[in-house]
Amino acid sequence: MKVAAATGLVVLNNPQSEPTYEKAYAASWIDVTLATPSALTNGYSWDVRSDVTYSEHENIAVRTGDADAHARKRLARYAQAQLLRQLASEPWFDRVAGIQPRSPEALDSVLEALYRMLDGHVRRNLRPVRAPAQGNSWWTPELAQERKKVNAVRRRYQRTTAEDEAKSAYETECHSACSRGNVFSPSYREAFGRTRPPRFLPPLKRKDGSITMTHLESAALLLETQIAVDDPRSDSTEHIAIRRMAEDPYYSDAIDAPFTETEVSEVVAAMPPTSSPGPDAITPLIVKGLFIIHPQFILRVFNAALALGHFPRCWRGGRIIFIPKPGRPPERTTSYRPTCVTSVFGKTLERLMNARLYHFLWKNGHIHRFQFGFTHSRSAVMALVHLKDTLLGLRASRTPAVLMSLDFQGAFDSVWHPRVLAFFREKRVPANLYHLLRTFLQHRSVVVRSHAGELEAFPSLGSPQGSPLSPMLWNVIIHDLLCLPLPPGITIQAYADDTIIVIPAESRERLRELGSAVLRQVVNWTVKAKVVLSTEKIYCLLFPHGRRGLINQRPGISLNPHGKNLEFRDSLRILGMVFDSRLSFFKHADYLKEKTELLTAKTGTLARMQGGFLRPEQKVTLYRSVLLPAILYASPVWWDEVCPDCRLRSRLVLIQRSILLHLLGAYRTTRTASLQVLMRAPPPPITLELARVNAEFRLLVERRSIRYGDLSFDPVQVLSPLDVWHDHPADRFAYPHRRLSRYEARKLARLPGLHVYTDGSYSERLAGAAFVVIGPHDRIGTVGSFRVDRATSAFCTEVIAVLEALRHVHSRGSVSVVRLYTDCLSLLQAISQHRTTDPRIRDIKTLLGKVSAVCSVALYHVPGHSGLFGNELADFLAARVAQYGEVRHAPLTPRAVRKALRNQELHIWEKEWKHHSDMDLFKWVPHIPSIPAWFPPNQALVTFLTGHGRFPSHFHRLNLMAAPTCSCGLDCEGTDYYLYECPSTRSIAMQLQPREAYEHRDYVTLLQLAKNRALFIRLVRLVGHTIPDIA
Repeated sequence: MKVAAATGLVVLNNPQSEPTYEKAYAASWIDVTLATPSALTNGYSWDVRSDVTYSEHENIAVRTGDADAHARKRLARYAQAQLLRQLASEPWFDRVAGIQPRSPEALDSVLEALYRMLDGHVRRNLRPVRAPAQGNSWWTPELAQERKKVNAVRRRYQRTTAEDEAKSAYETECHSACSRGNVFSPSYREAFGRTRPPRFLPPLKRKDGSITMTHLESAALLLETQIAVDDPRSDSTEHIAIRRMAEDPYYSDAIDAPFTETEVSEVVAAMPPTSSPGPDAITPLIVKGLFIIHPQFILRVFNAALALGHFPRCWRGGRIIFIPKPGRPPERTTSYRPTCVTSVFGKTLERLMNARLYHFLWKNGHIHRFQFGFTHSRSAVMALVHLKDTLLGLRASRTPAVLMSLDFQGAFDSVWHPRVLAFFREKRVPANLYHLLRTFLQHRSVVVRSHAGELEAFPSLGSPQGSPLSPMLWNVIIHDLLCLPLPPGITIQAYADDTIIVIPAESRERLRELGSAVLRQVVNWTVKAKVVLSTEKIYCLLFPHGRRGLINQRPGISLNPHGKNLEFRDSLRILGMVFDSRLSFFKHADYLKEKTELLTAKTGTLARMQGGFLRPEQKVTLYRSVLLPAILYASPVWWDEVCPDCRLRSRLVLIQRSILLHLLGAYRTTRTASLQVLMRAPPPPITLELARVNAEFRLLVERRSIRYGDLSFDPVQVLSPLDVWHDHPADRFAYPHRRLSRYEARKLARLPGLHVYTDGSYSERLAGAAFVVIGPHDRIGTVGSFRVDRATSAFCTEVIAVLEALRHVHSRGSVSVVRLYTDCLSLLQAISQHRTTDPRIRDIKTLLGKVSAVCSVALYHVPGHSGLFGNELADFLAARVAQYGEVRHAPLTPRAVRKALRNQELHIWEKEWKHHSDMDLFKWVPHIPSIPAWFPPNQALVTFLTGHGRFPSHFHRLNLMAAPTCSCGLDCEGTDYYLYECPSTRSIAMQLQPREAYEHRDYVTLLQLAKNRALFIRLVRLVGHTIPDIA
């Protein structure tokens, strides 16, 4: 059994069977049959047969799979399209069109009829899964893959005597082909350890040390240990009162507005198309198609659920999947994370309910200001900035402090439903929302299905893993902890369930008293909220702030006077950042070094999988998207761009240098400035990138004035994004548009009504906007032209043109139909979005609402410069009035600010690069903007461009050679010698083109030609072969 548990094998023996070993006076079950879980996916049978064996052992019949099983079927993509076509003409929707459910039972019956109808259509469109030739039900894809590998190896072995080399070449080409189109391919996921773990359940260990024998026993054990169930027997007097309050009827005068079609369409459109279907087997593609075909039916069902305060019973169930946690022992039950997959319809209703509840909490100030997780206007970086500001304030006043990090066991799985309902009752949430949430939490069920059987559980604590409501429910639970009446000066903040407490005091004894008192308050809160606090995982960090005596003897903080003290550490990692007692962040730099070394090693693994190299675009992508984010995370917290610490700066430069050396394959003597140019990808020197990122954060997030290089920005000048949750979800509007061809636009222009054409013109020097109103009989009614000051893009001018046109139409009045035409598709797409963060788009929507209240408004996209009279006239006026016209000021957008900061970063980098004119690379790349687009070069070309490689001059500088003598007998000084003087490389140098650039030593032009670069590589290899190896 130990072998089976260690290797993940399953015992197939039936404990109710006859003995497998029998003598005249004894019998036993010593024969054990083991199998891997993947071989049992289609079920199995194990029997002891009564055949005569002429042996003491009985015959054992083992069969995997079911020979009589029906062919497995699935709903293919084409079948889903066929299903939607059938649903478009389904008469059932016409029969229920006028039905409005008046009770929860009626709503459930309507949905049951819907599922019966859908089930019939689905069954008719199921397609059999194509089985392999001569396949059996027990023949798994894993076995088929193994057979293919064996056959391929056999054929390769028959063709060649070097089977290892053939296998390696085949695997290398496969990995290279996978990542050729996308670096984040399966090869990348395999190299970086991000592959999907297998989902079969191995034998698990129970609390008494015994091992589960079958797949169902493992699933039952996980359901017992991972699915939380509320036990009323553990209730205290306060718990009983809260439970009774949650069970009492709830009435409120406030009733939330019905869902709008725009609101539902936004949720449906944002649904991931590849997400797993729930127990009803309805995929997201079917739900999206069904909403397009019958939007009113879907809207009526959701609004009936909201009006009745009833979450349909058929959507409260889910199938549960246990996903292994990486790096955990497979035999432990805590090594698996339960994920509940619910109905796509139900998840859509959950998202709608979550939006309404979140708006209620945010609008009424019921989300604590120190809860930084799962809130739209806060982030982990803001939580770290707040923590650092608190600690810096204490250091300025020389007040010692203790940072206490709390750990809650299974936070999201321990959400107590009565406490959540009591919270919303106290805050007076609308009655229909309250009852919808209450029924969502009641009578939930989860099921585990496999070929071996089916198990069901009924969770009554927590929320389904993966549910849109889970984060909000936890924020409700932890709200009372953040509102605890703590002593003055003590602050508590949380990011989801990661909670920290800062306890300041003037003396060690006071720190001990306050810390112990706060800990007892937290424990009392956990008892009331039925949350489990892992006291053994609570760690503390002492900030002496100049009080050296506290370091030698730290305050003892414990739950009770005779209990175990909390553990103090020299540093704590909080939200991915390491804090130390001196706030020097040196240990964070050490943590970044370890992290980047691990990521760099994984890039090396990816390179070896592709034959030992990475293509230039792969290097740039990995550098920008994988390695740099690991360094720059939370830089506004640990990097002071005004007065940076030189020791921290040197650590960061070394981190960037080690990454560049690994990616470029350069010699370690190469200067860091050269490495940064060779990589081509920003950032340049890491300190410049840190300063730019911090400047963006100060300006765009903290809304503070900044200065970066020659630039300075004030937050008043920059467009501030809107709070999308300021308006009720039902009050958000979107205005759709229609794309026209040139023929359709000309045909539409002949219809009666007011035709308004808008256009904008933009260049780096001038910008203009104009609109043209064409009335009856193709007569030009009004023309508006404006010079746009401080425009940063063509989009800015298009926005002003549309705004001015709508203002004119609104002031005009007495119009029946208005048709607005523009060739800016991005503007129309922004107007058609449900949520709006751009104040300019909100102003356009407001004007559209006012105009549409008195007349019919339609928006159209027309192709630009296609000969349409109104569009061409507006374009001509916009270009003409860029110099002369009424002035309109365009606000500075965040995108323009980022672009200006990046340009300034390149400008500073250019000035710093000028100070390195003595390097060999400078003659090849004298200007930063002229860095070749094909950079980074390969290893041979890197050594040639930098002069750091297998050259006599380089070895002489390192005192590895007595003189820089070439193989031809002459002294060489740098790589120019091989291009112009060395006889052994003259044949290569004479092939360089163009000859005029070669004669005038125009290195930039020579480097542009791919043929010249190939000759340089040949030159490097030729020179390298002539130099003996130097130990």
